[in-house]
Parts: sequence; C-alpha cells; structure tokens
Amino acid sequence: MRGDQFTANFLARAELTQAIQDEIRNLQWTQAQTAEYLGVTQPRISHLMQGRVDQFTVDMLMLWLEKLGKDVSVQIRTNVFASKDKVKLVLYVLGKQKKQTADVVQKLFGGDESKFELRVIDVLEEPEAARKARIVATPCLIKEWPEPRAVFVGDLSAASIRWQLATAEQRARDYRDSEQDLRQAAQDARQLSQDERDLRQNRRRSRQEQHAD
Repeated sequence: MRGDQFTANFLARAELTQAIQDEIRNLQWTQAQTAEYLGVTQPRISHLMQGRVDQFTVDMLMLWLEKLGKDVSVQIRTNVFASKDKVKLVLYVLGKQKKQTADVVQKLFGGDESKFELRVIDVLEEPEAARKARIVATPCLIKEWPEPRAVFVGDLSAASIRWQLATAEQRARDYRDSEQDLRQAAQDARQLSQDERDLRQNRRRSRQEQHAD
C-alpha cells in the first residue's frame, strides 16, 4: 500500500485507535479488564494504548468499537486548503527544514503553485517575527487567508493535518458539551432556588392562614 491509499488507511486506524483509547479511559478499565471484555490478550491492549497503529486493521478496530457500544460512521470534510481565492500561508521553519518542508507544503496543493502564496520564515534568522507569532515549535504552518485561520505543527503531511483537524474538532465538541453542561447546571440551580423560594412562601402563607383562623 503506497501514497494516498496508505495515508488514508493509516489515518483511519489512528482515529479509530484514539476513539477506543478514549472509551477505555472513560470506563476506567484496566488493560486486563479491557482484554477480557474484548476477548483478546492483554499485550494486544497494551499495544493499543501505546498507539501502535501498525498492529491493527481497520476492521478489527471497528469491531472493538462496536463491542464497546459505539457506532462508527464516515465523516466527509472539506479540504481545509480548498478555496477559490489564493491561499496565503506562513511557514515557520528551523534552518535546514526550509527546503524540505516547503516541498511538503507544495504537495498539499498537488504542486500547483498558482493555488497558494507561501512565505517562509526561518526562526533563527527572524526570531522577532517568530516571537510575535508565538511560535513554540517548528515546522509550523499557518493558513492566514481565507478565514478561518488555522495552525498546524509537525510533519505537515496530509495525514498529520487531517489528524490535527480531527483533534481540534473533538476539542471543540468537548468544549461545547462542557459549556452545555455548565449552562444546564446553572439552570438547575436557578430552578432549585426558585422552588425553595416558592416553598418558603407557601409555608409563610400557610402560617398566616393558621393565625387568621
């Protein structure tokens, strides 16, 4: 398996592996408990928790997720670099990374330089620019235009970028869920407070009626 086919398969296995790891942590199971539930050996679960993606097939990972009560679906995303306008990028690199990393960025656009505008900044040569942009690791690719702005760090392969996007989307979903939980808790607290006020008011009214009698 080579090229895009390998990239897509590897990414799928990585995302499925992450989902299983998250569920195991959520259940607070030990590796031994997980192995017994899934009907595999403990070393297999150890490899899973270590992220040894190469040890598993997509079919196997999907089967495990189903056993854990999860439905698996395919999500289609718009390419983050797909745009009618020329995409403006800033690439922060460290010394010798410059040529190699710039070539990787070109591959993201199929080598068509008319689709993007790339500015490369060597953090050793322009440390002030890197400081202002708060660059803490290289290589770092920033999509400045069109919005929304996006930041990618690492090997910048298509698989890495899709993985970072998936992780960012999950964090956003978790944040929205957390905010919803907080709003619901605040609403419950307000309702409880109102119920307590109503109860006190009813008690006062009852006492007043008893005195009137």
